[in-house]
Amino acid sequence: MRIIKLPTTSGSAYLEFCFLNGSQTEPEGFKGVSHLIEHLHFRDASGDELKEKKRDLESLGVILNAYTSEQRVGFHAGFLPEHFKKVCEVLKRIVYQPSFLDEDIEIEKSVVVREIIDYEDQPSTQVNLKFKNHIYDKNYCSVMGLKEDVLSCNSDKIKELYKNIFGLHNLVVILSG
Repeated sequence: MRIIKLPTTSGSAYLEFCFLNGSQTEPEGFKGVSHLIEHLHFRDASGDELKEKKRDLESLGVILNAYTSEQRVGFHAGFLPEHFKKVCEVLKRIVYQPSFLDEDIEIEKSVVVREIIDYEDQPSTQVNLKFKNHIYDKNYCSVMGLKEDVLSCNSDKIKELYKNIFGLHNLVVILSG
């Protein structure tokens, strides 16, 4: 794990837990699983504790979100510095204790597939994908992934990818503020 602390003069703070593996490091048959894993990190079907803590942060003006890019999967928050301890507690819970429950996987698979369909339907996406296929190779896949790979996911497949590319060895923590 690496920690990066950046100075700021803005009066606000930013914290990100970032895995240095994204959509372009996914092996064949796993395209889109990093994006699905990003969604699953925010699930907590085992109880309402995480949902309640996230609502508490939002009531304080904390902006909590996540993303998947070609090179990384990140979980981040923007907040006032006095809320650091609470933000850190929730982000650590999201990052270090994902549940990967079958019921959550089924729900999030449909969400991610819907996002893939919406993304692929945009003309700008078509231009971007054609360009990247031309520049890189004919097998370039968007950060969203492939519907068939996402739909074929189960907890074993997710845990296999997670074990291989998500972990402290690939984690960077970024703090500003």
